[in-house]
Amino acid sequence: MEEPIHFQWQGETLLGVHHRPQRKDVPGVIFVHGLMGNRVDVRRLFVRLARHLYHSDIASLRIDFQASGVSDGTFHMMTYTNQLSQLLYVIEEVQRRALWGGPLILLGASQGAKLVIAAARCHPAVAGVCLWSGLLANEDRELVQIAPTNRKLRKIGKTIAFDSPWGVWCNKQLYSDFRHMTIHSPYDLPLIPLLGIYGDNDPATLATRAFLQQTEHELVVIPGGDHLLSQQVWEGELIESVPRWINKHFQANE
Repeated sequence: MEEPIHFQWQGETLLGVHHRPQRKDVPGVIFVHGLMGNRVDVRRLFVRLARHLYHSDIASLRIDFQASGVSDGTFHMMTYTNQLSQLLYVIEEVQRRALWGGPLILLGASQGAKLVIAAARCHPAVAGVCLWSGLLANEDRELVQIAPTNRKLRKIGKTIAFDSPWGVWCNKQLYSDFRHMTIHSPYDLPLIPLLGIYGDNDPATLATRAFLQQTEHELVVIPGGDHLLSQQVWEGELIESVPRWINKHFQANE
């Protein structure tokens, strides 16, 4: 069953979709989109993966953070700090509302990986994390894109925003948040099961892949795959890898 769901965060409404199997004692996944993403994401991959998980008796929750998708807010208000606060609040609400009874897993796409790692490090309810083309380490391409240096600045209310390469005004705080949430050592990763899914032809995640290969965490590297896994065979590997990993570690079908 799929049903709309909403959360009230600091006076604004965050909207999403809850994928609810008949059983309650199942694992569940909270999808965490990237900087320019939303609860649907590219080629509806979040939707398709959530429905695939449902048929594997795995619950899930897809939400739009503040100022993304159909949730309240304007984009220049968005910071990683705010998104982390929203994610921690949603985790608490999932538990309070008992949306599922099994382990809670976070799936972070692209920049959303920073958020799921940060949340897992500070919230004991997080049992596992999955990264899809996740940006964790100090990636040169991301640093250039998100740095406000030599960009046009604008004051919007109380916010200083910069003219980003994505065609929207971004909060200047994104840069300091980015540096604060960048992972520099394997010791910065949470001591829980972690799955990384990456394409080997993705220049945006070179440093992160090299970093994860030095750890004992599970890593699926898809030959030829790009950042968005934009071919059917690549996205198929993503969709199959996630429930396989969840069943291995959290016994979803028992």
